[in-house]
Amino acid sequence: MPLVQASIDEIRDEVDLLVLLTHQGKTAPMQTDAESDPRLQRDIDADIRLAGAVVGADVLFAGHADAGTPSAIVHPKTGTLIMQTYGQGTHLGYLQLTIDEHSKEVTSHDGKLIPVDPLKWTPDPRITQKLEEYRSQYPDLFQVVGQAEGVLARKYIEESDVGNLFTEAFVDATGADMAFIHSGGLRKDIPGGAVKRVDLLDVHPFVSSVVVKQMSGDQIQRAIEQSLTLERGLLQVSGIQVRYDLSKSEGKRIISLELDGKAITPGQMYSVAAPSFLAEGGDLYTPFAESKVIKNYGQVSEIMIKYFGQRDTVAIPKRGRQIDISK
Repeated sequence: MPLVQASIDEIRDEVDLLVLLTHQGKTAPMQTDAESDPRLQRDIDADIRLAGAVVGADVLFAGHADAGTPSAIVHPKTGTLIMQTYGQGTHLGYLQLTIDEHSKEVTSHDGKLIPVDPLKWTPDPRITQKLEEYRSQYPDLFQVVGQAEGVLARKYIEESDVGNLFTEAFVDATGADMAFIHSGGLRKDIPGGAVKRVDLLDVHPFVSSVVVKQMSGDQIQRAIEQSLTLERGLLQVSGIQVRYDLSKSEGKRIISLELDGKAITPGQMYSVAAPSFLAEGGDLYTPFAESKVIKNYGQVSEIMIKYFGQRDTVAIPKRGRQIDISK
């Protein structure tokens, strides 16, 4: 806060309007219809705290949480206007201000979110031309690498087709007992039919490797309990079966945790495959960081491309690996 205030103080007298652009607060759900699901709503508490802690900011445009503000929020203490759009390009933010010519104070405002319906608009020919120019420079990205039985969808706080597929591929590539991937690392659904290299790169657009670690049953259980807070989405899994109850208090939601039909025990060691980001304790999954990497099996994207290339058609994995008994 002191650094933000110092920056405001440095330029406040030189400008008519001072706008803060922030990227803080809770991680946004990584799915295109996140704002339609009340279970996935994120708050903008971090931005409200910032707007109330500094003096001299007229407007705060927030990001990261993808928490939409249908109209501008006025901080009761400082008068700073706060707005944020939903994510995934589903809305445009609009804010019109009236500023006093002499005092330079904002005297009125009109803020709203405008839904974006791409079906109503034809592509801008200039943008289309630029995209074609760029794409033509990298033809390998658009080569078909395999076939999918149907569309594989992703979900942020539920077991998903994409999550099940990626973790299955990790187990296939490494021979590990089980595999995990964080839902925040899955950014696109996989189309049915022909699947191109770029489709798989878009799903996981990160320079991340699949690594294998030895983890205790206790570490695995703690990681899954963290998953069941849904703070950073539900961990996607393969090789294990989880029954849980979201009506119970955090840290006590696992009902049963099994590998091949046998209970995972706290003191036993298991081989675990995961993307390097997750293996390092990313997205609050700190139990993964408590053990060392045994082997690196290469880039996530290359493992997925190879997985598709080795099969005539990739089937949609059956669900039922993680069951919420409270439903």
